[in-house]
Amino acid sequence: MNAVLRLSTTGWRAVAVALAGVVVALSVGLGFALQADQEGGTRGTGTQGSAATLLAAQADAEKAARAAAINLTTYDYRTLDTDFDWVVVAGTEAFRARYAEVSAPTKRYVAEFKVRAEGSVDQAAATAQDADHVTVLLFVDQTLTTAAGSERQLANPRVRMQMVRSGGRWLVDDVAVRNLVAQ
Repeated sequence: MNAVLRLSTTGWRAVAVALAGVVVALSVGLGFALQADQEGGTRGTGTQGSAATLLAAQADAEKAARAAAINLTTYDYRTLDTDFDWVVVAGTEAFRARYAEVSAPTKRYVAEFKVRAEGSVDQAAATAQDADHVTVLLFVDQTLTTAAGSERQLANPRVRMQMVRSGGRWLVDDVAVRNLVAQ
């Protein structure tokens, strides 16, 4: 006999609050470097470039950040390893190490409660510090469901990504997440 986990409204809210707690932990863990960077002023010795160069950097970094944000907020308990592998090709070495640490508890939680999440980027804005360092703010809509699928929860994480150009590609160097859960 197949048992299906059914959560009451109160139970589902508890799951959503717990997931929000995991996202907050992720943002705290990954946000320290961003905060230190902001307190220390602009980044080091990147190429300054012309206005056109900076606009191109912003557009390219925003495109890469949009893809990374969708990957960050889209996962399924049945395909967790694949869903969390995006960071291997889209993150810097330092970010991959930090992400591995904070994503392990998230993966356990998602598997235990059989959570599926689908993220989409509603709006994004990029600001170039120089031609190789861009900050992107993303407004994300994320729909969360459990295996029972009876209730959907909408979350609206606000994601700030530090993007760096490395080897001609834009990579995620840091992420800060502020999670807003719709009631």
